[in-house]
Amino acid sequence: MLQRQKNKNENSRGAARTGFPGSKFARRIRDVGISSEAAPAFGILSGACGLPKAVGISGDNHICRKLTRSTYVVAVADGMGTGRMASECSKFVLESLYQLLRVGLSPLDAVSSINAAIPLSISSECFSTVDLAVFDLREGICSIYKAGGAPSIIQRGEEAGILKMPALPIGIIEEPDIKYTTFAIERGDRYFFMSDGVTESPVPDRHLSWATELILEHPSEPPRTISERLLWGATLRYGQTERDDMTVVTVEIVCPVIRFHRIFLPSHRWRAPLPPEICLLTQRFS
Repeated sequence: MLQRQKNKNENSRGAARTGFPGSKFARRIRDVGISSEAAPAFGILSGACGLPKAVGISGDNHICRKLTRSTYVVAVADGMGTGRMASECSKFVLESLYQLLRVGLSPLDAVSSINAAIPLSISSECFSTVDLAVFDLREGICSIYKAGGAPSIIQRGEEAGILKMPALPIGIIEEPDIKYTTFAIERGDRYFFMSDGVTESPVPDRHLSWATELILEHPSEPPRTISERLLWGATLRYGQTERDDMTVVTVEIVCPVIRFHRIFLPSHRWRAPLPPEICLLTQRFS
């Protein structure tokens, strides 16, 4: 009886604090741990698909994982060659990369550590590309690191640009050749990470205009669907020519900021331009 009266008093105090009748809402907030300081400002959706060179094992691998509550990691690795050795190499790179980031290493230090470990753990003849993106959903920042990774496509509104950062794959030289850039993200942005099997099809297209046109023609498709569309488009470009392993990973920035019972929707009247290093190609559709 005394315990029931105590709970009733606590419920009344909870109602007074929150401004809602009863304390069910207050308890729900405490249970899920919502706070205006900790909530990320953005959400993220991802979708991926891949196709091996032939019937068998693909040398491409990818990860799309949450690192912390407000940090999301996307990475594509392409083990050089084909078959089991290439697949094991790219898997080792991605799993090691994720674990090193989880324990607090910076992306540059993590990639450098893996570069030194590949000859000891896999083979001295094994090397792999790395295409890494770290999304800070609280601060609204994306950092992209490439070590031999294929060009990426970034879409913002009616513009799509190509991000190229030529570098050597890891496992070749002692000091890894890593290029990186950082820029602000916006709700509605879409990021497309691909292996070279998609970007280097036999039909010459240095600016990937076929891919940017496809992306801009389907601005509202879910990440998995647009990834499949790009993969199919790349397959058609090969025709009867032998193709390489192919992987496409699409990431979309979504989600309004939720702070307790109020929802804030960012304004879409003005969009920041794409960063200069991405605007190697811009297509605009009316």
